[in-house]
Amino acid sequence: MGRKYVICHERTTDEAPACGAVFSADDERELLEMAVRHGINVHGHANTESYREEVRNRFREGNPPS
Repeated sequence: MGRKYVICHERTTDEAPACGAVFSADDERELLEMAVRHGINVHGHANTESYREEVRNRFREGNPPS
């Protein structure tokens, strides 16, 4: 498997700017765990299979844009 990345674009409040956290890894499981932990700890998501699938669907191939 090649490198993958995911970018968080969520807002913590309506007034706050969108989150710009970027996660990348060569291992898809590692990438998923990093991104899900961020979503839980920063944005208050529940650790559910549906949330994990939502994050997985945002994965992109390659390196994140600079």
